[in-house]
Amino acid sequence: MYRKVFSLLVFVGCLNLSLLTLAEAKKSKATQTKTVALKLSGLTCGGCVRNVTKKLKSIQGVLAAKVTLKPMRAVVSYNAKKCNPKQMIQAIKKSGYGAKVAEPKAVPGKKKKSKK
Repeated sequence: MYRKVFSLLVFVGCLNLSLLTLAEAKKSKATQTKTVALKLSGLTCGGCVRNVTKKLKSIQGVLAAKVTLKPMRAVVSYNAKKCNPKQMIQAIKKSGYGAKVAEPKAVPGKKKKSKK
């Protein structure tokens, strides 16, 4: 009888520990995922879009890449512990295109302060 109760308690303890570890892993993974917008140049057709998309997705740590011809832009989700925007830009430039981190757009509805 005691053996069964002990086994059950050990099992429940291990289950709780596993669930805690899984929750921590998900939280950690979520905080490592980032998104960056890249301004591209030199793209002229759908083939260029496919080439840049393929190049970005080949980088270890890139989770998703969406490249558009108009506007010439790439939005990339990536694991910040495995890669960074600088690596993405270098890979795009090696493919024969231009790239730089896009400037964040102004928040709609907010007026810019003018210097007087």
